[in-house]
Amino acid sequence: MPEGTHTHDKFIKPSELIKMIDATDLIERGITGLSYNPLTDTYKLGKRVDVNYIVFTEKAI
Repeated sequence: MPEGTHTHDKFIKPSELIKMIDATDLIERGITGLSYNPLTDTYKLGKRVDVNYIVFTEKAI
């Protein structure tokens, strides 16, 4: 990646995002990692949430 592509100090860790979600009326239902393979131009879901991740929430009733 070219220098300056990412601003690392703006990265929100999954644990930080979960704390933000807990402060709302949302309920965290799941988290999964997302990885990209530039050679095949494909994405894959997985267990690693250290860089890219998706969080599933629902509004509390």
